[in-house]
Amino acid sequence: MAISNKQKDRIRRAIRILMVMIAVFLLLLALAVPVANNAVALGVERELKALPLPPDTEVVTSISKAAKLIGNGNGMQYFGAVLLKSELSSQELNAHYAAYAEDQYDYLVEPQSGTEICPRGSALHGGVHFSVSADSAGYYVLYSWGSAPEWARDWLDTDLRGH
Repeated sequence: MAISNKQKDRIRRAIRILMVMIAVFLLLLALAVPVANNAVALGVERELKALPLPPDTEVVTSISKAAKLIGNGNGMQYFGAVLLKSELSSQELNAHYAAYAEDQYDYLVEPQSGTEICPRGSALHGGVHFSVSADSAGYYVLYSWGSAPEWARDWLDTDLRGH
């Protein structure tokens, strides 16, 4: 039984449509993954900004970033930071935010100078900078690390920024 030219044309058309659909899917995936990772990092920033401020403290600016920020290997990391201006000491601010922390890596406060954020004295890969310079005493960075939902981690780790 021979296949007619009309049938061959239909098969070719179906293969072309399938190839276009695969290409569109891959393109959407390549665009959606970084957007989703940025949304997770933005959630960390929003969580920090939603915390109650201690007395004599104001939020100056904030930032979030999704990428491989510390260490080696593969995997996405989600970082959020808020620049605070306060008359309180670093210890007083840490005590205030410790009441809201679930573990020792949540809501850490350190003195801030300049624009570059260096948690525990280490610069982050690619650098993370506030848009405002902390050029005098009384500036602090409140920061935290986040994580993606368990069900989405394998998918979100395909982002090239995590490698």
